[in-house]
Amino acid sequence: MAKTNFQTANKNFSQFPLLWLAICFAIGILAANFAKVPLYFWLTLSLIAITSATWTFFKENFSLATVFLFCAFAICGALSAEIENNSFKSDRISQIYDTGQITFQTPVDLTGVLQNEPEQTPDGYFLTISARKISFNQTEQTASGAVRVFLPLDNSQARREYENLGLSYGVKIKVSTRLTREDRFRNPGGTIARDILRSKNLDATGSIKNLASIQKLADAPAFSPLAPLYRWRGNLITQFKENFSIQTTGVLAASLLNNRYFLDKSTASRFREGGTFHVLVISGVHITFIGFLMVWLMQKLTRNVFAQFALANSLLWLFSIAVGAETPVMRAALMFTIFQAAGRFYRQNMSLNSLGATALVLLVWRPNDLFDQSWQLTFFSVTAIIAVAFPLLEKMREIGAWQPAEKTPVPPACAKWLKTLCETLFWSEKDWHRAQSRSIWKANLFKSELAKKLERLNLQIVWRTVFSAIFVSVVVTGWLLPLMANYFHRLSLISIFLNVFVGFLIAVESFVGIFALLVAQISPTFAAPFVAWTELFNYLLTYSAEPFIATKSAFIRLPIYTGLPSAIYYLYYAPLIHFAIKAYRWNPFQLSINSQQLSKNRLRLAALLTGNCLLITVIVFHPFSAFSTNGRLRIDFLDVGQGDSALITTPNGTKILVDGGGRPNFFVTKRDENEEVFVPDTRSVGEAVVCEFLWEKGFDRVDFLLPTHADADHIDGLNDVAQNFRVQSALVGRAPIKNSGFAHFAETLEKRGIPWQKVARGDVFEIDNVRIEVLSPEYDANPNAPSDNNDSIVFRLNYGSRSFLFTGDIEAKTERFLLQQPETLASDVIKVAHHGSKTSSIVDFVRATKAKFAVISVGRESPFGHPHQQTLDRWQNAGAQVMTTGKNGTISFTSDGTDLQLETFCQ
Repeated sequence: MAKTNFQTANKNFSQFPLLWLAICFAIGILAANFAKVPLYFWLTLSLIAITSATWTFFKENFSLATVFLFCAFAICGALSAEIENNSFKSDRISQIYDTGQITFQTPVDLTGVLQNEPEQTPDGYFLTISARKISFNQTEQTASGAVRVFLPLDNSQARREYENLGLSYGVKIKVSTRLTREDRFRNPGGTIARDILRSKNLDATGSIKNLASIQKLADAPAFSPLAPLYRWRGNLITQFKENFSIQTTGVLAASLLNNRYFLDKSTASRFREGGTFHVLVISGVHITFIGFLMVWLMQKLTRNVFAQFALANSLLWLFSIAVGAETPVMRAALMFTIFQAAGRFYRQNMSLNSLGATALVLLVWRPNDLFDQSWQLTFFSVTAIIAVAFPLLEKMREIGAWQPAEKTPVPPACAKWLKTLCETLFWSEKDWHRAQSRSIWKANLFKSELAKKLERLNLQIVWRTVFSAIFVSVVVTGWLLPLMANYFHRLSLISIFLNVFVGFLIAVESFVGIFALLVAQISPTFAAPFVAWTELFNYLLTYSAEPFIATKSAFIRLPIYTGLPSAIYYLYYAPLIHFAIKAYRWNPFQLSINSQQLSKNRLRLAALLTGNCLLITVIVFHPFSAFSTNGRLRIDFLDVGQGDSALITTPNGTKILVDGGGRPNFFVTKRDENEEVFVPDTRSVGEAVVCEFLWEKGFDRVDFLLPTHADADHIDGLNDVAQNFRVQSALVGRAPIKNSGFAHFAETLEKRGIPWQKVARGDVFEIDNVRIEVLSPEYDANPNAPSDNNDSIVFRLNYGSRSFLFTGDIEAKTERFLLQQPETLASDVIKVAHHGSKTSSIVDFVRATKAKFAVISVGRESPFGHPHQQTLDRWQNAGAQVMTTGKNGTISFTSDGTDLQLETFCQ
């Protein structure tokens, strides 16, 4: 009886059981995330499921035992997630912070050991400290967890003093700093700092003012096996800096050593726009390539397969540790090791089984990594490759290389075009003639003439390699589409082709660059040609997408679906998974298939492809993504730190973006005079905050851009919005081209073909029954009229009986001017001028507005001390409810023209 049941067991399950068990485990983690129940609940269920699975197995009811086994793994997944969520010790830095014992304003002294070698940046070092003690508010206690702090070194003298300090892996230090786990900007669509810290195994971050804030307490232990690895890495970065340009240094440091701090903004932007930025980041692709390279080298050294496995994987793990041992890198190394181990034991269908085994190990280790974007991207791409791309390529090989044989006596049953394509890729006339020479019978096979010609010209291997690489890239792109839309809001079709070219070039550049450094140790003169070749390859690599970027065809930006419509992303995978299963089971040499069954199969395939194309269309063209105001006026004041940005959405959906935030000194870099100018690869406020907010709302267009004036913290972010969204027009008060901020904005508008027009006092606009009255500045025909604080556009927005006053950065002078017509200032909500500065909000102006709500756009910590207490007192004494974006996050008001409703992002 047992034998019969085993023989009739589910065939697919028996082929890759670990994959199904990993899926069940992941479902359990998802359940724990949505169902907030006590730990003992999951523990009880897991014991019941395991007991039931064991009992039914011994009763030889294998079908029911399988069901209980699935349930047991799912419940254990939920249990492991709950354990991880409750496993933090009370002395962890994260727990100390989250329980309110310290805040981002609390000075602390942190004692600990350097967890790895200090990480070089162009302007200083990052120190990752494994905490031992923490002191704050005149108390000291034990501490655990990892903290990363930044030490700025802005001149040669500071760097020499740092070198004399002798900080290295394993050194015990004490630093004075302030720690944070807070989001810098708090708006819908923004990044969540705690999630990022968790993914990096960090409890908090901070910064150190200078070297005086560091005390070296003890040297590193005498025996430190990892120290040479870290020193080698640091020395290699130094060699890059000394021998190559800053652009090439950035690419080599990122792609070889996982140090992205030397990537300059223009280089990184070109890779992102070409959809090939992932090539710069050490990930599964790099680890896999390095792993296979080491396996190949070991095969040249020894024929012992176990020695090959042990040596190759040992070197791979040493490399993974040397480049920082970040979670994605270690995850990729573990995946490679498991795949290699499975291959050594010759397990059938090992790819999917190995994928399942890897997922199980990683999810048991860190269950909540399931929600990490790098984890998802890794496993979706690997799944696409081994479950779809490779099986289809293998079946194409079987079709193209078909010869009469005992197992395949008849030609494949497939479309003629597919058969021809496969033959151009895989048919070898030479192999056929060799087979015929050994056979006792002779036959003629009618194969593609193009295939024979490609083989004669020795081009078939090139065509096969290129086709296979592009085919894999297409499959991976299709599988990652929802993730790319959600996390990066970008779809790059050219990356399908550029991935192959860029991947090849970066490998060549890396080999030539390392060889150049080796030769430079002997003779810089002899190394010069190789350095030049490295720079050339880097130029080709960096500018490969430039022709597409120039024609605006490199990529498109995608908003996302939120709420119930986001189900489209899950629905997207239904036909994709069905197609993957069909592709895996497809046998083109099946003898029993008839024409009717073949027609049905083709109809199913057509239906699957049609359904998937429809879902792709819905994601890419997003017809249902836009956030609805339900016929109400909505005004969102965004948290952009020290700056202004507000989105006005009229009842019919017209969008007016007033200011876009920005960084006043974004383009200023700290470099010595004899070094190259370096602009770091940091996301601007416009891209990281304002655009993310708009994408989260499902928007792909903004009708009007309105910079109140040309200060960077107001106008800078609008450049990113103009580049990433469709814009109808821009409205400006003054247009001084001599002003660098406005000149940059005007250049962006010109490149994007966006018209702009001046507005001035007395202008009135009516959009969707919303009336906008411009109160300042007065019209000035001078093209170089200033656009300073007192020249800000001031306007009142009226909808029904409700009014909103926007004041830019005006100061007392303009406020007194506006008081000439105090009736135009009355409003329900006012955007307080100049971030609550004491130079604005004079008493008479405050009284004239009669505002019920006063919104101050300012960060949690202002470098200028905004908002000033006397300004807060004036508004509060006038009866206004004062709110700041730094404290409340996005502040939103909605109205139907009569009521007025308030929402804040932070409760």
